[in-house]
Amino acid sequence: MKRSGWLKNATAVPRGYFMATGEKLKATPLTQEFCDAWNATAIGEVVVVGKPAKAAPAAPKQESRKDPVLTEMTKDELEDLGREHGVELDKRKAKGSLIKTIKKALK
Repeated sequence: MKRSGWLKNATAVPRGYFMATGEKLKATPLTQEFCDAWNATAIGEVVVVGKPAKAAPAAPKQESRKDPVLTEMTKDELEDLGREHGVELDKRKAKGSLIKTIKKALK
C-alpha cells in the first residue's frame, strides 16, 4: 500500500486517520484489515489488501424482555417494561433515572 499526500504520516484506526500527537486528520470508518495494512507500511512491511469480503446480512435483532438493552429503548418502551414488572415510571424524569429504577425492580 502506498502512502502519499497529506495522510502519509498518519496512523489508521477504525475511527479514521490520526497523527501521533492524537490530532484527528480525517474521520472515516475503516476496517481493521485496512488499518493493519496501512500501519504495517509505516514500518516497511509489504501487505496486499484485496477486496473486502461482503459481510453476511446481520440477523434481525430479537427483543428479549429477559435481557433488554435498556439504553437503546425509548422512554415509552421503558415505561411498558416497568409496568410488566409492577413499576410505574414517570416519563418526565431523565432516561437514566428511569433505567436505574427498572434495574432495581428487575433485581
